[in-house]
Amino acid sequence: MLGIIGGIVFVLVAPILMLLAVLRGGAELDFSVIIARAQHEQLVYFEQIMLAIEDEIAAQQLDIDPLRAQIIFISALRNQPRVKDFFENYVMLFAGERDVFEAISETFGVSFTGEEVQQMEQLIAWAQESQTGPPGNLHNRILTMTADDDTPFEGVFLSPLRDRDWRSLLTSGFGMRTHPISGERRMHNGIDLTLPVGTEIYAVAAGRVLIVAYDPRGYGHYVVLYHGGGFATLYAHNERILVREGQEVTSDTVIARSGNSGSSTGPHLHFEVIENGRPTNPTRHLPR
Repeated sequence: MLGIIGGIVFVLVAPILMLLAVLRGGAELDFSVIIARAQHEQLVYFEQIMLAIEDEIAAQQLDIDPLRAQIIFISALRNQPRVKDFFENYVMLFAGERDVFEAISETFGVSFTGEEVQQMEQLIAWAQESQTGPPGNLHNRILTMTADDDTPFEGVFLSPLRDRDWRSLLTSGFGMRTHPISGERRMHNGIDLTLPVGTEIYAVAAGRVLIVAYDPRGYGHYVVLYHGGGFATLYAHNERILVREGQEVTSDTVIARSGNSGSSTGPHLHFEVIENGRPTNPTRHLPR
């Protein structure tokens, strides 16, 4: 028996919180005691599992949610011996029409109670919701502006930086945090990357310049690109915007130079990924 109900906080919730908050986005959560007590080896172990599942889903070009596959795996199969093609066989179970829990039981000999399935489904729903933020006025405007655009999104997102690893520059992640200026608890709809003023900022994918604007009490000098398929990206607190509204760009286009404009405590890039009008965790779209 899995023992999900009895050990849900430490065995299941803690690793997911740590991975989503620490490894993926750096978001500040209220489970600091649980996170603080976790061993580094466990973090690395669960990160390796999540990356292996994501890589296998991408390699097989499957249209399934990695979070769902990751959470079920950590819940039910974390102690299974790894044999050749283990992860390939596992993710394929999500691509068929069969109930995934029945398929896992038959393939790996693991049984589930109805209550255990319900616990996992609840955690999956929570994790999925944690990866999106509530839309603001600007996000609603973006949704309205792109509502009739049926251009598909083609390709993948690259980093907005070309000469350095964005992960090493991450200072604030996606999620709830204490606002550095107001001191209030607020949703942070993107990620912050610390950069010297004047750093070249690139479009993360081909698209069209949707908005170029200046918000002295918020984003400062910012630009929004639309990439098709409901995806837009936002680049804020720049020193200067180098493109104009309506301009077509590629992933090789330098669209801005980073700065410290608007409501900012220091030079950095605030970057958002917006899907169908809702901010989503950018770290799930950027290259590792």
